[in-house]
Parts: sequence; C-alpha cells; structure tokens
Amino acid sequence: MGGYGRRRRQDLVVASEWSNLKIVPGNGERTVEIPGSSGLWNTLAVADLDNDGRPDILAGNLGLNSKFKASILRPLRMYVNDFDGNGTVEQIITSIDKDGRERLFATKDELATRLPAINQRFQTYRAFAKAGLIRSH
Repeated sequence: MGGYGRRRRQDLVVASEWSNLKIVPGNGERTVEIPGSSGLWNTLAVADLDNDGRPDILAGNLGLNSKFKASILRPLRMYVNDFDGNGTVEQIITSIDKDGRERLFATKDELATRLPAINQRFQTYRAFAKAGLIRSH
C-alpha cells in the first residue's frame, strides 16, 4: 500500500522568549533554528500573505511600548544561575546603555528581594548605581 492513507505530519514552528525561532519538521528531520531571529517572541500566525499558495509564518515579538528595548548594538541579556548558592535559580536581565556599559534592569530593592546579600554589599543606592557588573565564568 505504500504511503496510501498515511498523512504527512505537519511541521511545527516554535516561538519563545529569549530564543531563535525554530522549525521542527514533521518528517522527523532535525530541528532548524532561524539564525538571527532571537527575540522576545510571544505569538505565531500562519497565512498566505503573498497569495502564492504556500503558508507564510508571522511571528510577534514584544512591542515598542515595553521597557525592554534591544538592537544588535545594544542587546538584552539574561543571566541565569543560583547566584547566592541557596538552591534557587535567579534570572538577571541587563541591557547596554548609550555609553556601551551593561546595566541591570532591576533596581537595588528589586534585586535584593531575590539576592539579600545586595543590601549587605551596597549600603546606599549610590554605591549600587556606581557598581559595575561582576561576572564569574
């Protein structure tokens, strides 16, 4: 009977925050990432926009009315780690300012709710604001 009666499995397109768009082929081939598509994706739609009979994929990203603004020169970054060794994984989001310095999005108070040692290390908001990021590799 060959392939008679068998339906081809549809491809799956995956959009997620902090990731490239991905296509998972329905034929079992390897998942393909769309290079350079990293973003804060939150929606997908399929439509034949150019009327060529083939579906086009529309991906929706976080809009311009968000505090998160990113570009190739000024990317957003997320660091994920158990920074204080308490068994809970924290996420810290940063951006690049106009002077090329990496800056935290969280305020001192916001960060201290997840990492209480911040208040011990930085007694003033001024000291916190002047501090650079410390990264361990």
